[in-house]
Amino acid sequence: MPAHELSAGLAKRFDVREDDEPRLMRHKYQGILLNGYAELMRNRLADIPVMLTVDCLKERSSFHPRKWLVFTGPIDECLGYDLGGLRYRGQQREHIYLPEVDYAQPCGQVNNPALANGPHIRTLEWKQMLPREYAERMRGTVLTRETTITPAGADQYEYRFPDEQNARLYQEYRARAEQIPGLNV
Repeated sequence: MPAHELSAGLAKRFDVREDDEPRLMRHKYQGILLNGYAELMRNRLADIPVMLTVDCLKERSSFHPRKWLVFTGPIDECLGYDLGGLRYRGQQREHIYLPEVDYAQPCGQVNNPALANGPHIRTLEWKQMLPREYAERMRGTVLTRETTITPAGADQYEYRFPDEQNARLYQEYRARAEQIPGLNV
């Protein structure tokens, strides 16, 4: 994607520094959760009714939340696309198992900003993000290469396209959604 088509605000996500800090951000807690994200979500949703494979928009009149209804789909779809459709991006992921390699990268995430090095935007090495006592017991390593795509459908949406026009349209939808009592988008 040519840089002039992206929001200048994206530059705020990155630090420019002259030290040997291997982490992208300087957060106190970083890494993979010890029991995984599925366990985290199970715990967070333990006392909340969850309905899967239900088209919330088609069955809207069936829902009567006591406090909130959390809609996790696209906000423009939730509000009927009446201001126009937002643009979205997604990721295509390629997983590579290297059985004879202990570590393939110097750190858990290596960004690839130059198209000349391939179409992927980053490569993750999961073993690097585990506690050493677990990582050292593993044979080989697993890499995940992520390539940005334009999604074919909402099931591939991961984030809104990061340009100013899309940000303005999103803010218009967000303002409308905040006027709907009990809706949390």
